[in-house]
Amino acid sequence: MSQRNGIMSRVLAVVLVFTLCLAMGGCGDKKNSGGHTTDKKSETQAKGRFLEQERKLPKEVTTLLSAVERTDGVVEAFGYSDETGEQYILTTKNAGKKWKARKIKSFPVYSYDGVSIAKDGTIAVAGMFQADSNKVGLRLISKTGRIKEVPLNLPKWRKEENFTNNIAFVGDKIYLVEMNNKIFELDPRNGKLKSFCSDEDGNVRGVFAAGQDVAIVRTDSTVVFADSKTGTIREENKKLQRIFENLDGGNQDNSFPVNFSANEKNETVIVCHKGIFFVKTTGGAVEQILNGDIVSLSDGSMYFKSVIQLDARNYMVFAVDSLGNDKCLYYHYDKNASTVPTKQITVYALEDSHVLQQTISYFQKKNPDVYVKKLIGLSGNNSVTADDAIKALNTDIMAGKGPDVLVTDGLPVERYIEKGILTDMSAEISGTQGEMFENILQAYQKDGKVYQLPLQFYCAVAEGPKDFVKAVGNIQNMAEAADKLKKEKKTTVWPVLASSNLLETLFDADSSTWGTSAEEINAGVKKYLETAKKLYDMDNDRKENQKYRARLEETLDSVKSDGELYSTGENENVGRISGENLCSIQTLVSLQEVQNIYGIEKKAGGSYGLLGSDHPSFVPYVGLGLMTKGKENDNAKEFIRTAYTAQAQEAMNAAFPVNKKAYEKKIKGLESYYMGMTGEDGSEISYHAAKLSSSQQKQLTQMLEGLTTPTITDRVIRELVMEQGKKYLREKTTLEDAVDEITRKVELYVSE
Repeated sequence: MSQRNGIMSRVLAVVLVFTLCLAMGGCGDKKNSGGHTTDKKSETQAKGRFLEQERKLPKEVTTLLSAVERTDGVVEAFGYSDETGEQYILTTKNAGKKWKARKIKSFPVYSYDGVSIAKDGTIAVAGMFQADSNKVGLRLISKTGRIKEVPLNLPKWRKEENFTNNIAFVGDKIYLVEMNNKIFELDPRNGKLKSFCSDEDGNVRGVFAAGQDVAIVRTDSTVVFADSKTGTIREENKKLQRIFENLDGGNQDNSFPVNFSANEKNETVIVCHKGIFFVKTTGGAVEQILNGDIVSLSDGSMYFKSVIQLDARNYMVFAVDSLGNDKCLYYHYDKNASTVPTKQITVYALEDSHVLQQTISYFQKKNPDVYVKKLIGLSGNNSVTADDAIKALNTDIMAGKGPDVLVTDGLPVERYIEKGILTDMSAEISGTQGEMFENILQAYQKDGKVYQLPLQFYCAVAEGPKDFVKAVGNIQNMAEAADKLKKEKKTTVWPVLASSNLLETLFDADSSTWGTSAEEINAGVKKYLETAKKLYDMDNDRKENQKYRARLEETLDSVKSDGELYSTGENENVGRISGENLCSIQTLVSLQEVQNIYGIEKKAGGSYGLLGSDHPSFVPYVGLGLMTKGKENDNAKEFIRTAYTAQAQEAMNAAFPVNKKAYEKKIKGLESYYMGMTGEDGSEISYHAAKLSSSQQKQLTQMLEGLTTPTITDRVIRELVMEQGKKYLREKTTLEDAVDEITRKVELYVSE
């Protein structure tokens, strides 16, 4: 995918896995102290906490790009209407309670590549302003709406037109990062460019106004400050780096996983998913003003456009949520609110995910007096395995220290049900039971009781010629159909898939057929691996395919699982347009991917269908179970009730909601878009992902309503199959040895 289209089409995935932190700030007389000073009283007696409110933006503006507090104390923002493209300057004098929206004389913008507002109210917009040109320009807009064109002569990027990643107004200068990852200082009076902090060339992801300094976010996710007057990098603040873990992604409509405030002095306020922090750019302590865990900021899929410190007790954050909705969040310090919410529940998950955090954030917004303590078994920052984490969880449960709510993904849930660790939660979901996908609910009902239920679900599909798709009732027939098609067409049929992607997709379509006894699992795994090997070797005789696969394998081997949801073959389906392959398979994990499939079909022909439709299975995602001890906690029961409501599930951005009302609303809210990609040979591929037609919606809904059986979700078993499967596909072990090793270890694990 080309850099420009990749950035403009969607928010890049970013995972920020943070350790749970209950550090609270103090609220004294200084501007940088936002909470109270704790004493020796118990946490339940301690008072003083920032409370979150959402302030509505004017209806004229659907996308807000940047905001700042001007020197006159007025908050100014700039945005536009997605429907009309009209641009507006917004102002408020009361922290967003009331906004004044002034439409300016609009100018065409084909991409916003950077927007920043100076303290005097001048707005700088970098982007493409001509439909027939890729050249980036710069426009300055005064606070009265007068527009000035400024030349922007960037150096070439890979012999092509360059463009900006982002820009920042610091003082009377503009600092920008371009595609060579270099920083330039621009004089807005004449457009003169000069290099800034050349020692950082090639290592820069973004720049921001941080007080009177320039905050530089490096490609390794570290942050340093540079003196805007001299370009000198200040000494790196080690304490500051601890609040950042992964600052990749963002840059969709000027949003980022971190942002900084433009203050008057050498100090700044930082917003990220851990909360709001105060720091002096010249060094010193990093003070947490607001703990992100108890407000919306902890949602890892949220990106930040601006943060403003109005005074010690009032902050504004402008962000875009997981659904692409712009938000104005206002934080006010309430001296009478408990420092830590007086009520608490614990939620345990083997792995963290955006969907889990979105659920927690939604619940806490509805119940601000309840703190949800999130416990994660696999942080990804140590050598703990899934087996280790499950054993530790079991030890806590047996000791009476288990959580109130359990995220069942990857866990041996059936054993927990048999031992009475999980309890029936039919009463808790009764209010929304009529809104559910009935087939998914029925898959988890046992004698009228429900011990677990996923918040979302997804499935595996196959794409290609219609006769091929008709043959995908099971993975063995699909492999035979692909082989037959190859002989008939005498061309490349199957895409080059990495072993992990191929094994994962086939596992999701086939593992529900394996049964539970050792003999059944042995036979099922053997047929599964034989089929995977046949497909893995298909069309792998070309040297270019072998080189490409080697790079894929090397890349994916270095990626750690993080609990997030990614499609396993979406890019390979695009190959049907270019003719690189006639067929493809993938996990279908979002409505946008359904749009992509139909967009590709329109150019490449063919159709899609459920992979393994003879035994229609689905993959549950973020399943919840109520622990027996949680049944005594009214707040834990309320958490379960809330999580399955349509309103809560509308805020989730991953797979298909189990609440059908939320699913239907998401379909209605789909927007069409164009996808463009550039191949390694320079060829361009594009297609239109349109809104789903009524017939397309019907086809999708019928497929989802026909799913009956969940796949094997136990993380330990899945990892055993993946480990041995990759060895077999890469010819590092035999089929017999791989199957025997899987069977032996599964038997040992189940017997523990």
